Amino acid sequence: MARRRKRTPGAWRVERQLIRYVHEFPDITRQELAQRLGQSPAAISLVIRRLINSGWLRESGRAVSLGGRRPVQLRLSAQKALIVGQAVTNDGIRTVVVNPDGEMLAQHHTSELPPGNGLADEMKAGIDAAVEMAGISKEQIIGAGVALSGIVYSDSGIARNYPNSDNVPERNFLDLLEKMFDDKVIAIDHVTRARLIWDVYQNPALREQTCLLLELGSELGGALSVFGTLYRGSDGAPLDVRNLLVSPNGRGGAKTARLEEIVALERLTANTRRALEHCGPCLLLDMLGGDLDALTPGLIARAAQAGDTLAFRIVSDVSEAVGDAISTIGGLLRPRTVLVAGQLVTSGLLNLDVVRRTVRLGVDPDVYDNMRLTVSESEEWGAANGVAHLVLRKWLDGLAPAKDGLLTEA
Repeated sequence: MARRRKRTPGAWRVERQLIRYVHEFPDITRQELAQRLGQSPAAISLVIRRLINSGWLRESGRAVSLGGRRPVQLRLSAQKALIVGQAVTNDGIRTVVVNPDGEMLAQHHTSELPPGNGLADEMKAGIDAAVEMAGISKEQIIGAGVALSGIVYSDSGIARNYPNSDNVPERNFLDLLEKMFDDKVIAIDHVTRARLIWDVYQNPALREQTCLLLELGSELGGALSVFGTLYRGSDGAPLDVRNLLVSPNGRGGAKTARLEEIVALERLTANTRRALEHCGPCLLLDMLGGDLDALTPGLIARAAQAGDTLAFRIVSDVSEAVGDAISTIGGLLRPRTVLVAGQLVTSGLLNLDVVRRTVRLGVDPDVYDNMRLTVSESEEWGAANGVAHLVLRKWLDGLAPAKDGLLTEA
């Protein structure tokens, strides 16, 4: 019987790199992998066959042929590794179970956020419910991640100033996850950065760019991805955009205020309600039927579209303030793409044309000409999916050779 050749460290390195490339570029072909890894197609085919037989990879289809047989496309196995992702925001607790393709096997939403120490219990209940809905066991899960609002200390997992709490409790969410998932990959991140991870994952074109995400609404945060690598502050928090001094009349306006005072939805709604108390008859009041408590951001947006003067001015002020903030950040960081996301966008209170005009007037022409300004298409489950994707990346980075000739976790 032929003696099996002992695997070299170089062979393990090729396998790890190959799996990461398949993860980063789903539906990649053998030929493309060979070019990226600097290996011959024959050598790469042997590695791929071994990883398919061991359950790491699967054939996902066939690419367009430029002559000859259509090349086979590859993806990570949809059953090899499952991940739990959870996002805690003012909108409640969203929990997902996803596979390596990013497909959601289950999703669970707790709409009301409990105050104080009840949050940890509700988080655990959400994870248990999502795992049960997916019809899987915790043994199939490679890890779990939680995206939290407020300031998150990534080294300890302690969150401060999380939503719906006037106090500042110190709760180590890392301990909670480690108790639920022994010896698994655990990740704690901020919801804004987690959403950016998902945006970049969903759009491969963003991976080669410096990309800035502004999350605006009841919660404000900014995250930066530098050529696909997530930028982190020393304390694990996202960019602090709440205290940016901006003008609702565009850059150079006489009136300035903190960004949070202008665009945070709760403050914006309260300020509009006070303005309605002192103004005469208008379309927005008619739409409310005189009930100021029924005022919502969406109603302000609809009134602005219908031509109400007060509502139109509010939308313009908000849009110019956001444009001023982008001008301040963009002039320093010079991102190739700026994504604006959050409840401010979904409510319809942001006029992107006004934002673009304000940015164009506020930054150098060469910065504006090389900047793509758009609205983030990441949906409401984006942060939970993003932190799950972060767990998968950490898990892939920890792969190491095993004694039986297959890859395992380091």
